[in-house]
Amino acid sequence: MILYTYGDRAFPVWWDKHHGKLERFDNLTIIHLPGDDTEALAALADRSMSFQVTIQDGEVTFSNDNNLISITPEPRLPQN
Repeated sequence: MILYTYGDRAFPVWWDKHHGKLERFDNLTIIHLPGDDTEALAALADRSMSFQVTIQDGEVTFSNDNNLISITPEPRLPQN
């Protein structure tokens, strides 16, 4: 199972409260998407948007005719 988290407000509170309890789930992977990156991506949202997505060396790049946004997902291990 992969759990994607995003943003920088609620995630640190949730992580501090639960990460020690997640050790028992050996099939769980947590990927955090930093808040600044996801806010920049959300700002590009448009009714008829079209993106190209490239994944290379752990970085995800979204591009359209006018913009380029790169997001570097942060893997989190339950025991960390």
